[in-house]
Amino acid sequence: GAGAGKDDRGGSHDTSHGSLGPTVHMESFVVQLKAVDVERYAHVTIDLEVGSEADRDHVGGMLPLVRDTIITFLIDQTVDDLKGSEGIAHLKEEVLTRLRRVLPGQRITNVFVTDFIVQ
Repeated sequence: GAGAGKDDRGGSHDTSHGSLGPTVHMESFVVQLKAVDVERYAHVTIDLEVGSEADRDHVGGMLPLVRDTIITFLIDQTVDDLKGSEGIAHLKEEVLTRLRRVLPGQRITNVFVTDFIVQ
């Protein structure tokens, strides 16, 4: 649209604040965490930033694989693994690495954790 596109200089991987690339929103993940004595659950919502609309369409068409990859990672985590900002940073980095492995050629540029609860 001819709207509020203030800065339209075709930034390929411009991660400066205020300019997000296309994103893929996913339904929340609710998984049982690895725990010894008590059942612990994580409720996590993740959005993926991708390089282009074509990447968004492709990644969107691969959501079962994307979700499987993320769930497989999450169920191996403990409460301690996910604690604090370091835990979130590790989660984001690991999810990005794993998704790039299973979706080669798709430009997944960022992982955003938009909701996070451990109980």
